[in-house]
Amino acid sequence: GALIMTVETDEQEVHIPSQAFDPAFVQKLDSFVLLLGEKTGEDVETFLFSKEFPGEVRVRTRHGFLLYLDRDDDFGKVISILRVFLEKEIGDKRGRLEYIDLRFGNKVFYKLQGGAK
Repeated sequence: GALIMTVETDEQEVHIPSQAFDPAFVQKLDSFVLLLGEKTGEDVETFLFSKEFPGEVRVRTRHGFLLYLDRDDDFGKVISILRVFLEKEIGDKRGRLEYIDLRFGNKVFYKLQGGAK
């Protein structure tokens, strides 16, 4: 998988040795990374968190596009939807993706460079 994975946040500061994230949530993210690689061939480059959108997780993939996720969703189900979407809808256009929004159940919204869907 990913050689170096980063986590970015707009929080003012995190004091060490405090925990920035609940351990159960960190485990959920770790499972997401493994499943994403297994099911889609994508690697996570960066997790992005914003205090403006506390229920949202943004994930930048190694191919450069963003995934928008609801942090309370079942990531296994979300990745299954993503896999089908990438295979059936995107195909060889994966390199043109800007983002895929997976926050709305079975509805997937996405944007390609130079156009929107």
